[in-house]
Amino acid sequence: MNYLENENTDNKVISPLKYFFDFFTLLCFVIGGMLLIGPIIGIILVGFYSIIANIDTQSIMEGIIAGDLSDTPKTILMLIQAGAALGAFVIAPWFFIRFFEKKKLRSYWKHDINLPLALLLSGVIVIVFMIVDSIIIEWNQNVDFPAFLEGFENWARQKENELADMTTLLTTFDSFNEFLLAFIVIAVLAAIGEEIVFRGLMQNQLSRIFGNPHVGIFLAAFIFSAIHLQFYGFFPRFLLGLLFGYLYYWSGTLWVPVVAHLVNNGFTLIMVYLYQQEITDSNIAESKSAPWVAIIVSFVILAALLKYFRERFYLSKTE
Repeated sequence: MNYLENENTDNKVISPLKYFFDFFTLLCFVIGGMLLIGPIIGIILVGFYSIIANIDTQSIMEGIIAGDLSDTPKTILMLIQAGAALGAFVIAPWFFIRFFEKKKLRSYWKHDINLPLALLLSGVIVIVFMIVDSIIIEWNQNVDFPAFLEGFENWARQKENELADMTTLLTTFDSFNEFLLAFIVIAVLAAIGEEIVFRGLMQNQLSRIFGNPHVGIFLAAFIFSAIHLQFYGFFPRFLLGLLFGYLYYWSGTLWVPVVAHLVNNGFTLIMVYLYQQEITDSNIAESKSAPWVAIIVSFVILAALLKYFRERFYLSKTE
């Protein structure tokens, strides 16, 4: 299901207000999934884990509810995050698609392209993009605000530090099993769930509201970045959302942005794990840009790859 295609097959004119209402309903589903369904799933997952690991989670859950995570095992934190992701980005969107749009989720995964080639190219594109994006990451981390925005800057920096501390906690692996669980939640689950919501649903809905796929891509990327509440990572994540959006638009199947998202998150986690195991000296968690020569060369390669991807999978279908 891609943008304005396959719409209005009965020649009825659908008002943009209808699409706006659909978008608002989608937001309600996602928020409901995050606030209601996600916590329930998290509690169930933690309950199963406590039985398997034979631990008492009552005091741990009390500490989490009180906001004290200092003594919370990382496995439990990861399971709670998995519950939130499942509720907001998998179960709630599935209910929206199945019972509100009255469609099937698999309609977003259909394709009429050479899928193995598209997936391979999307993975290579993301790796090259990460090198180019490193300069934006470093710049965004060091943004200075004017004096009249001091209040916002303090809030943004505090939120950034809080989320950075949580990220560091979740990605400091004491065993391979912790790494594997993090990979499933942060790479696999996030890639599938977030792409269903932000590209498959939001991007399509916004494209219909404005009658322009490019507006839909930009707005969905903006929401995708803003919802993480990390201003000092907003712009590189926004560009990443644009990349996923155009890969989806050009390919017409959700498989492509999901794999691209998976490669981005998974490659980062693997590099973090290898650094912690002292297998590599490269610390990908540092907010330092790549050398200028590498950035320039990577930008040229990225432009060529995107041009080829668009011509191979999008223009070939429209000619």
